[in-house]
Amino acid sequence: MSGIPKRPQSNVWHKLKIALSIFLPLSVLINIVLWIFYSQEIKTKKNILETNAINMTDMQSVKIGSNFSLIQDRRGTNRC
Repeated sequence: MSGIPKRPQSNVWHKLKIALSIFLPLSVLINIVLWIFYSQEIKTKKNILETNAINMTDMQSVKIGSNFSLIQDRRGTNRC
């Protein structure tokens, strides 16, 4: 009554399980680290763009204000 003998575990399958047990957690860890760097880079670039937009708006308002005062000065000098 010896029953059916168990098949010995395939050497290739065993090596594959070991490789996957090392590779998968390592790749997940690397992806997490890269995602953190990527998100920090995106935040930095977004802040730079917002600052540039604010500065551009400020410069335009100053330029419009100086042009408007120049127009008023010219109108005032022509009247006599």
